[in-house]
Amino acid sequence: MHSFQTKSYMFHYLEVPSGVRIVINTDLSTHDIQTQLWAVYDAFVKLVVSNPNWGVEDEIDMPDFTKEVDRILC
Repeated sequence: MHSFQTKSYMFHYLEVPSGVRIVINTDLSTHDIQTQLWAVYDAFVKLVVSNPNWGVEDEIDMPDFTKEVDRILC
C-alpha cells in the first residue's frame, strides 16, 4: 500500500500481485486506511470476480458491490 498527499487530499493506493489496483482519495485528516483498502479488495473478489456474468474488460456496474464499498468506507 502506498499513500501520498497534496495540499488538498490524501491519495491511498493498493496494488495486489494479480495487477488489481484500488485507489481512494480522502481529505487530509484521513491517514491509514489499509484495512479499508483490503476490505474493498475482498469485496471485489467476492462480488465481482466470482460473478460469472462479469468479464475482465467489463465495467463494474453491480449495486451489491457499490453498497458494500459504501459500507466499508462510511
